[in-house]
Amino acid sequence: MEMRKETLCAPAAGILCKNKTGGTFTVAFDDERDGDVVSPVGGVVTAVEKHGGRIALRTEGGMNVILEIGGRGEKMRTANTARQMCHAYVAPGDTVFPGQRLLHAELSRIRFFGGESVCVVTADGTPAVRRRETGERVMAGQTPVMDFV
Repeated sequence: MEMRKETLCAPAAGILCKNKTGGTFTVAFDDERDGDVVSPVGGVVTAVEKHGGRIALRTEGGMNVILEIGGRGEKMRTANTARQMCHAYVAPGDTVFPGQRLLHAELSRIRFFGGESVCVVTADGTPAVRRRETGERVMAGQTPVMDFV
C-alpha cells in the first residue's frame, strides 16, 4: 500500500509539548475537567487497550497512529496506571473520522496518582512539516499539528 500525505490534528485541547522523536507529538490537556481525546485523523481502529488508554489507528493512506494517555510521575510507577483511568468509545474495526471522540481520561485521578495529564501521538510516517511550535495552544480535532508523507 502506497503511503500518501496525511495531516494529524491535535487530539485534545491544550498545549503542544516538546518531543524527542520526529513522528511523535504530545499535548498537555488544557483543562483538568475535560479529558476527551478525539481522532487526529480519519481511519480504522486497529487496537484498543483493555482500559481504553491506548488506541491504535490505521489511516486510509496506510499510516499507523497510536494515541496514549499518561506519563511518568513521582507516585506513578508506569504510564499503565494512567491508561487504566480511561474509557474508550471505539472498538477494533470501527471507522473513525477526524475529530471523532475516541476516549475519555479521568484527568483528576491521573494527577492524584502522580501522572501527567498528556496525550502522546506517535505515527510511523515520515514527518514532512511540523505546523505548530512547542508551547502553542491547540484545539482538539481542529488544529493541524504535523504533516506526514
